[in-house]
Amino acid sequence: MVALAILENASHIGVWGVDMATSGEYASQRPSCEHILGIAQGLGISVFVPPESDLLKSAYQYGADDHSPLFIKLTQREGELRQRLAQAQQAKMQAIVQEAAAQGALEQVSYTKTVWLPPHANRDGSPAGVPESNGVVIA
Repeated sequence: MVALAILENASHIGVWGVDMATSGEYASQRPSCEHILGIAQGLGISVFVPPESDLLKSAYQYGADDHSPLFIKLTQREGELRQRLAQAQQAKMQAIVQEAAAQGALEQVSYTKTVWLPPHANRDGSPAGVPESNGVVIA
């Protein structure tokens, strides 16, 4: 519609209800919309975008605000959070390895009890009955 307005020699173009925020359905179309609005402005057409709209807005001016205090602070915070995430992922992996080792050891003990304990022993490892010899209990 903006391109059509340019072709029809509009003197004013207003864009309402078109946000194209950085996330969502139309986010990928935002740069093209802003480009054509820039062409309209370059041709001398008055362009109005409501202040609430995300169109024609930028968090910083390229080349001038790249290293603003907020940018530096957020970059440092991002690095700290990435480091914390890496540490948490490493701890999680260590816990998974420890869990697998304990599970494997438990399965080995269970297998050994099942296969190698004498038949009179309970499968939980406690003695089922202690055989007697000459009236003397052998433990």
